[in-house]
Amino acid sequence: MRILIQDYGGYPFPLQLSEALSLRGHVVVHLHFADLQKVKAGAMAGSFVNGNLTVVGLSLGEPFQKYNLFRRRQQELCYAELAQDEIRTRGPEVVLSAGAPLEVQSRLAAAAQAAGAEFYFWMQDVNSAAVQKLLPKRLPIVGHLYGWYQEYLERRLAKNSSGLVFITKDFLKLVELWGLSRERCHVIENWAPLETIAPDGAAQRWAAKHGLQGKRLLLYSGTLGMKHNPGLLLKLAEGLATTHSDAQVVVVSFGPGVDYLQKESAARGLRNLTTLGFQPIEEFPHMLGAATVLLAILESSASEYSVPSKVLSYLCAARPIVLSVPLDNLASRIVMEHQAGLAAEPTDEAGFVAAAQQLLDDPEMQRRCAWNGRQYAEKTFDIQVIADRFEAVFGLQKEQRAKGFSAAG
Repeated sequence: MRILIQDYGGYPFPLQLSEALSLRGHVVVHLHFADLQKVKAGAMAGSFVNGNLTVVGLSLGEPFQKYNLFRRRQQELCYAELAQDEIRTRGPEVVLSAGAPLEVQSRLAAAAQAAGAEFYFWMQDVNSAAVQKLLPKRLPIVGHLYGWYQEYLERRLAKNSSGLVFITKDFLKLVELWGLSRERCHVIENWAPLETIAPDGAAQRWAAKHGLQGKRLLLYSGTLGMKHNPGLLLKLAEGLATTHSDAQVVVVSFGPGVDYLQKESAARGLRNLTTLGFQPIEEFPHMLGAATVLLAILESSASEYSVPSKVLSYLCAARPIVLSVPLDNLASRIVMEHQAGLAAEPTDEAGFVAAAQQLLDDPEMQRRCAWNGRQYAEKTFDIQVIADRFEAVFGLQKEQRAKGFSAAG
């Protein structure tokens, strides 16, 4: 089968899926947006061919203007044109697309349809819900109108796709809400690459490189956007300043959230908060391994449409986790049910700080949570089982269509 996987953000786990499918004899093209300022998977900074797998980093040849809404949209649509050209040129039978803005996704779906390919919407977030929750706070009238437009796009895309892959069963509420066919909706939770994010002996070298040797690190890695409250990380640093003098809160990110932390920590005289830019992918496992505790945060209003997938990498790294994430979110459920760490509601700032202090004070609990998390990852993140499930999704749609099933829902 000729398969094209579009992963807008260039994350490691979709590339792992592409590799696994290519080793099964499928001819796979893997696209990603090379200009995004994120940790890229392996050789994702460029393009390469390896047997049945071709990886293509699509670049506009200019920096991505994430925080300029008008210019950002222009660049996103330029990316869509490049990706559409790839679909037309490659002639895939199946297109699996994840992470792109909805206008981009809609254009890719149209290109797939024109090429006679099945289009599968791999829904990493409910994007329209995010816009409807967050944008009206910044642009009250325009935000509401744009939110309705985004819901129209996402609902139409979901209805007209050959199938949908949800990352959590919580998204199944869309079946009734949007009038979708349940048979076309599949739940495959995200994962992280076990082999590349594994404990090793280079963690202390990474800490020393950044002047963090001798410190117990509470590390946050990932974006700090509208669905995150960076103030929680300030509260944590303030809480630890008087109780754990050897603890250092380390934030690996970029953008306005980091600017805010730098400004506020300087104003408050906090010497136990360090900010670093995104690290090279080869440094990523060493960075996680250097942490005593790994951190994730998510606002309550974002829980219905988002799952912080960074937690899955944390599990692979065999480090205890502290979350400020709604307790009914999939990430919190995994961490709590498998005793891989502690979680507090985002509104419970004191609880978040207390959880981190509790783990710092209990080395045995640290070891137990770390072991539990890694065990969960090893049992759950088997890429061969995951590839089986995606193959079944593609094959299931063919069987249903042969029986007269309407892909329009």
